[in-house]
Amino acid sequence: MPIQLRAPATQMLQMFWAIGSIIVGAVTYHYNTFEGDVAYRIPIALQWMFPTPLAILIFFAPESPWWLTRKGKFEQAAKSVARLGRKETVNPEESVAMMRRVIDLELSTKRPNYIELFKGVDLRRTMIVCGVYLAQNLTGNLIANQAVYFFKQAGINTDTAFALGLITSALQMIFVMLSWILTTYFGRRSIYLWGSAANTILLIALGIAASTGPSTAAAKQAASFAQASLGLIVSVLFTLGPAPASWVIIGETSAIRLRPLTTGVGRATYYIIEIPCIFLASYMLNPDGANLGGKCGYVWGATGLCCLIVAYFQLPEMKNRSYREIDIMFRRKIPARKWKKTEIDVNDDE
Repeated sequence: MPIQLRAPATQMLQMFWAIGSIIVGAVTYHYNTFEGDVAYRIPIALQWMFPTPLAILIFFAPESPWWLTRKGKFEQAAKSVARLGRKETVNPEESVAMMRRVIDLELSTKRPNYIELFKGVDLRRTMIVCGVYLAQNLTGNLIANQAVYFFKQAGINTDTAFALGLITSALQMIFVMLSWILTTYFGRRSIYLWGSAANTILLIALGIAASTGPSTAAAKQAASFAQASLGLIVSVLFTLGPAPASWVIIGETSAIRLRPLTTGVGRATYYIIEIPCIFLASYMLNPDGANLGGKCGYVWGATGLCCLIVAYFQLPEMKNRSYREIDIMFRRKIPARKWKKTEIDVNDDE
């Protein structure tokens, strides 16, 4: 992708997750009042409608120009670049020449392997990718994933909980599109840090709202709606800042030749932490478990604060940087907070 479109194109992953959540929310909202097997059989069966159009789209999609360039198929790479943009604004030959230069900078006598991810400069890049993946589970994201269950445990009736879950998914889609505007004017680091800070504050506020001891039915209902509202805001704001910014960071941080391996290891790290976190999140909300309700905001607020502190010292700003510049800056071991002010000469090839 061109540098200007790199962020919104990567952020679309989060938007289509939101669209999927809207479909899931609408279906489950409709069938939540049904009795018997049909209440879960139809929602599961409806998932089979998606693989077919996806397979067709993949069949007609152009091959990655980067992959073709690495294989020495430069003419095919140029044709693939031409298919991915407007002819009047894209120069395929220049794009392929830039790719060849970046690949030459990263050239190694050995094939990419997992050991390289944990050696030298690439160790820092791997740690950033893994850290961003980990943070997705530790900064309030699980409240968004379990929104309906959270609303129910916060004291909202079943139908309203499903409706709020559907509203949350719809707002997430809108806020992801708003994040495209943010990444146009602000850096990934700024969006990520400020978004994470806002989420941490709101999570702690959620815990405080759940800690109040209402003495009347009206006060109890007000506390329930306060928890539900804060849970919704946390879920939505997560898709405005940290969530879409994290996908851009993940895509830009890894070295071109190691990107498939780095992304794979990062995603594996995501699941390694997500599986216990899902059990923990369910246990904290379950009335037969810890029965914390909104007090789980204290737990996620604490983990979110830890992630925020680490990100402040380790997350660099890569907005408007070419992959060549990113490679050079990692090789120079420039501290994360100094990336924005660092100038790279066009002739630098270290």
